[in-house]
Amino acid sequence: MSSFLSIDMAAIAVADAMLPMVEQMRGLQRDDSLSKYYRYSLKWMVRGLENFVMPHASVNAMKKAEELDIGDIRRFRWSDQTSKMMDPKREIFHWEHVVQVSDIVNAITQLHDPHREAIAYELKKAKIAWILKSENKKLIHKVRPIDAYERAGIDLLPPLEF
Repeated sequence: MSSFLSIDMAAIAVADAMLPMVEQMRGLQRDDSLSKYYRYSLKWMVRGLENFVMPHASVNAMKKAEELDIGDIRRFRWSDQTSKMMDPKREIFHWEHVVQVSDIVNAITQLHDPHREAIAYELKKAKIAWILKSENKKLIHKVRPIDAYERAGIDLLPPLEF
């Protein structure tokens, strides 16, 4: 298994990188081209947090992994899916951002007093899970309610502890 830098450690470093953009966005109109650029950059920075979180897995995804004899899928990353997880066309499993990237970006850009710790607090909400493609189709994707997984009948197992 690849080594994981904890989200707690990474969030501070990423918050330091984000803070100047967030501060500059405060004086811009949302439709301003520079504001759009900063939002786009923040989105990819938040998306990249998947490198620092331990993935959860749905009960059904774990069962499928057992059928495929690949072991506990919570030890795999997105880059392992096509080889080690025996899903070469990414048709079985889905690497899901449980807390949507846009929700984290919106929370950061709407901070009343943006500072390192406030941004890091929002970044630490990042959560990833392996679920089945069929489960992903049941999720609400536009505006996700807090109980979206429960509504979709998806039970998540906690991440592995190392």
